[in-house]
Amino acid sequence: KAVVSTQSGHYAGGNPNDSRILDELIPGWVYDLRVKNEMPKFTKIAFYIEPYAEDPPPKSREGRLSANDFLAISKVIEYVGDKILGPQEGPNPVAHEILIFCNKQKLEPHMDLRTVKHTIWKSGSDLRLMYLVS
Repeated sequence: KAVVSTQSGHYAGGNPNDSRILDELIPGWVYDLRVKNEMPKFTKIAFYIEPYAEDPPPKSREGRLSANDFLAISKVIEYVGDKILGPQEGPNPVAHEILIFCNKQKLEPHMDLRTVKHTIWKSGSDLRLMYLVS
């Protein structure tokens, strides 16, 4: 049975290289869900979100948040806009662009917390994100 279409147009599903092709093309949680019929294991990541500063303030437990590791940075941006900055009032609310940083590196909205923690933060401690309103 055809399982996946590769970039070259060949299908994985009937030859001995299927396992290798599937390992390269699909995430493990998709395989677990579709083949093993197992729900993915959701991991929580603890993080802080604070205003951007060249020298971040000392660590504190206040304001610690927790979310599933697959939460997109776009959702963090929404959170900052809704909960931290509050709704814009008036007849013509000013639209602000909210940027999120980690280790002084701008994060793309499509990135998830797991990717940020393992490729940019690179520490076992709680993730620290900073927002900048432009």
